[in-house]
Amino acid sequence: MGLSDLWKKEELAKRGDIPDDKEVSREVLESGNDMIGHVIGGKYVIEEVLGFGGMGVLYLAKHKVLGRKYVIKIIRLHLVDQHANVAIKRFRREAQALAKVPHRNIVEVVDYDTIDERTPYFVMEYVEGETLAALLEKNAMGIPLEMFQTIMQQLCDAMAVVHAKGIVHRDLKPTNIMIQETDEGPSIKVLDFGLVHVDAKEFESAILKLTGTGQVIGTPAYMSPEQCRGNTVDQLSDIYAIGLLAYEMLTGVPAIDGESFIEIIEKQLSERPDPILKIRSDVPSHIVRAIDRALSKEPRDRFQSTEDFYRALCGETVAQEQSGSAIDEITQNKNETSVSKQSKFPLAIVGFSAVVAVALIWWFFIRS
Repeated sequence: MGLSDLWKKEELAKRGDIPDDKEVSREVLESGNDMIGHVIGGKYVIEEVLGFGGMGVLYLAKHKVLGRKYVIKIIRLHLVDQHANVAIKRFRREAQALAKVPHRNIVEVVDYDTIDERTPYFVMEYVEGETLAALLEKNAMGIPLEMFQTIMQQLCDAMAVVHAKGIVHRDLKPTNIMIQETDEGPSIKVLDFGLVHVDAKEFESAILKLTGTGQVIGTPAYMSPEQCRGNTVDQLSDIYAIGLLAYEMLTGVPAIDGESFIEIIEKQLSERPDPILKIRSDVPSHIVRAIDRALSKEPRDRFQSTEDFYRALCGETVAQEQSGSAIDEITQNKNETSVSKQSKFPLAIVGFSAVVAVALIWWFFIRS
């Protein structure tokens, strides 16, 4: 560090812009409290707690020299102590993968490091604006259709890029989508990829599918049925979540809701939401059909990509994917085989009866 660097640091400290460096204790890291004023990575000063998650804490931080704001997510791997080394590899892999997905509608990951051997953290750009949750609170009857199409176009396009890299978000919800007003209209940013899953079998472990409280990762009102079961998820789970978001944007109410975590999980597994047109009558029928398909309980019955989902929202016809057709064909073949066997069964009985009849006639003939 040169003299000019020392002078800058002293001047900033005099103005109260940065605190003196503080060593982060293990107790502070594990509790998530009292981090205000601590310096992470030698340059990010923690200013405010933004929120807590199952395995992490979100903080607002400011660069000591540049003065630019960032969001830091510190992962609390003491919650999965026995698998900390595996988890650290996984989070590093996720950070590297996300850093390779530049998209104007995806929050940028600008840094990744570890505070100690059990505490990795992400550094992400700070996005100003309001969350989709805040927008929905102001639009209790649903947002305008034009705004809905704009948000869905950006969301589907962003997630298509993410899915192409083999990344699944797993926690798409209104508070994880930031909306900024621009001269060209609303512009979104998909936030908080802290729960993302990168398709890597070596990092699959049951313990990593749990939060600190032993619950399945994610927010139940926006989780797919397969996610609720704790099964391995892919991009089709995100498509279900986007369908839930689309439903809520148009109606102003969550597609699936309940009084408890368990009740919501049970509904996600077995119940369909109320028809959109029952709540809002001005929604075009092709949009209703598209959302209904995205909310199919069986993954194979959904759109297989976010591009197809958005095309359907625009009124294009998107045929059922080959995976579903192949399954249907196999089922049909099985049914045909079963019918064939059943049709042969009566013939076998007739043949056997004829043989018995001939044998009886021959026996009476011999006796006479």
